[in-house]
Amino acid sequence: IRQGRSKIIESSHTLVLGWTEKTMHIIEELCNANASEGGGIIVVLSPEAKDDMESELSLQLPVRNRHGTRVIFRSGSPLVMGDLSKVSANSAKAIIILSSSADADRADADTLRTLLALRSLYDELRCHVVAEVRDIDNEPLVKLVGGTSVEVIVSHDMIGRLM
Repeated sequence: IRQGRSKIIESSHTLVLGWTEKTMHIIEELCNANASEGGGIIVVLSPEAKDDMESELSLQLPVRNRHGTRVIFRSGSPLVMGDLSKVSANSAKAIIILSSSADADRADADTLRTLLALRSLYDELRCHVVAEVRDIDNEPLVKLVGGTSVEVIVSHDMIGRLM
């Protein structure tokens, strides 16, 4: 349990796949969004060590600022079907797939492989999925694989618009 390798038994949770510089901001926004409901459950699956993720969360987002939302960390890869089932991806209300910090093509390939793993594990994705891609040229492919339940965010394009 301490290493973050045990199965969770939650449902209707928000699942965040990946750990990047954006993860803490996303967790904070999800906590604020869940505040009106008295809190919620966020599960994060990442290859990072569970202790490291918990320490960073404690430093950047103290319990009093989580508005009743519980954050659960699990170590593993979003590309491995066993790890996806460990975080109860089939019973999540929403899944957020974050791009890794690798180069854009590799990050987008990992996003696509994660979607394929989710689709092969569960015939139909019953929840809303938000997938980050870094290259706008890869957006149509991710939409094709993900189907209608997947919303694709092109982070490079979005940052360009903000500037």
